[in-house]
Amino acid sequence: MALDYTAITYGQVCAYAKLESGKTFEDLSEATGWSLTLCKRVFNEHDPYDLSASKIPTAERALGNTHISNWVAANRMAAAAPAPDALEPASLLAEVNTITAAHGAVCQSAVEAMADGRLSIVEARQLCHALLGVEDTARHLRTALGEYIHQHEGGR
Repeated sequence: MALDYTAITYGQVCAYAKLESGKTFEDLSEATGWSLTLCKRVFNEHDPYDLSASKIPTAERALGNTHISNWVAANRMAAAAPAPDALEPASLLAEVNTITAAHGAVCQSAVEAMADGRLSIVEARQLCHALLGVEDTARHLRTALGEYIHQHEGGR
C-alpha cells in the first residue's frame, strides 16, 4: 500500500523515513556529517525543524529512501491543485474562514512568543511553519479563483 504523503505532516514523514531506514541517529549523523543533535531534531516528528531544500538529498542518501522529497512534491502539488468545489458559496466562505482562523492563530502565537521580549529560534521556526499553512491555503484559494475568472471572462 502506497503512503499518502498528503495525509501526514513533515515531521511525521521525516520520522517515518528514519524508521524505515532502520538506522540510528548515530548512523545518520555519521552518514550526513551532521551533529547528533541536528539529526535528533530533523528526524523527530514533534520538533518543528524543517530541512532546507539543499539538505534533503544528503538526508535521503543517508536514509536510503526518498520519502522526504516525495512528501515535499506531493504537498506542493496538493497545495497548487484547485479544489473543484472551492467556488461554491459555502466552500468559499469556509476557505476564507480557514485562512482567517489560521492567520489569527499565527498572530496569537507571535504575541505569546514575544511575551518575554525575545524570539527564540524554536519560536521563529514554529511561526514559519504555521505561516506555510496560511500561505498554502491562500494560494489554493487564489488559484481556484483565478481559474474561475479565466474560465468565465469570455462570458461577460
